[in-house]
Amino acid sequence: MEELANRSEATRTKYSDFFKDFSEFAGQSPDEMIAQRKIDFKADDPIKQNRYESLLKRFIAHLNDQGRSVATLQVGYASVRSFFDAHYMPLRMRRSDYPRGESLGLRAATKDDVRLLLDKTRLKVRAIILFLKDSGLRVSDLVKLKYKDIRKELENDSDFISLNLVTTKNSIVAQTFIGPETVNVLKKYMERRRKGTRRIPAEEITDESPLFRARKIEVAHISRSGVSSLITHHIERLGMHKEISAHSLRKYFQTQLEAAGVHPNWIERMMGHKLNGVTNHYSRPTQEQLKEAYKEAYPSLRVTYEENDVQELAKTSQELQKQLLDQQEQIQKLERIIEKYVPTEDDMYRDIALESSEIQFKKPKD
Repeated sequence: MEELANRSEATRTKYSDFFKDFSEFAGQSPDEMIAQRKIDFKADDPIKQNRYESLLKRFIAHLNDQGRSVATLQVGYASVRSFFDAHYMPLRMRRSDYPRGESLGLRAATKDDVRLLLDKTRLKVRAIILFLKDSGLRVSDLVKLKYKDIRKELENDSDFISLNLVTTKNSIVAQTFIGPETVNVLKKYMERRRKGTRRIPAEEITDESPLFRARKIEVAHISRSGVSSLITHHIERLGMHKEISAHSLRKYFQTQLEAAGVHPNWIERMMGHKLNGVTNHYSRPTQEQLKEAYKEAYPSLRVTYEENDVQELAKTSQELQKQLLDQQEQIQKLERIIEKYVPTEDDMYRDIALESSEIQFKKPKD
């Protein structure tokens, strides 16, 4: 656990839990594994040398049989390897041993998904969902934000607010933003906290106040699991628990910015991803450049309709109705023309009858 000191608390807990499961699966305590690993290093038999490599593969297969997601298998795999790495007895795994595949339930959310999640939700939950889809932040980074991170621009009535923070997962700076949808709801949420509710007393908002607080009498940051539970509850209410998750809002952010044509390296900067390759490291957009790109792409991120959008939709509807009336009028004109030149069924029968009578009474030739 000392070797994991630079990891987040959530990661340390997961690694510890998975290694306990592995220990039970192996039928050995951690001390017994270390002692056995030392013996295996000295063995001539390759099978004995790779005892724990084989055991880890069987453990991952065991988790897979339990129906665990690919993402869960990957965490379990990493946790066991980290134990042996921490004791300077690394496992010699093949590249093909790493669990791969597409995790179920982690597709990118769509605009319709986000709209459904926002429908009939409490103000705080609405603010959290909008913040995640606008910023692309991980839940672990959202929960550690303080009021001072947005205070200046929020109180200056900025439509777009910049966020610069070191990510919890990989300690890389994320240069991201939130737009008008989130800003408007966030203002209402902060005002609600200042006034208080029937259950929670009025709060004095300071720079050190958590941006999103737990539902307790005392002021405290909401936890990562608390945010995930809130969002998961609404996802389950909609019957989409096997399709999307809180992380799907982060994927929504990336997908929508890509669709809007934002440069991939710039999206990586906003999301706090590490840029790979020498060329990518030369991509150094300024904060202002990123903000302008974000503003231009914001219509792709936005899920609610503004007054201008509604007016435009009404105008489009009127134009379509006019086009439909014009087409109906054209059809009626064509039908009247057709009536002049194409005989009706009664006309055809009358013509046939006349021809028949002429044939019947015509004087035969000699």
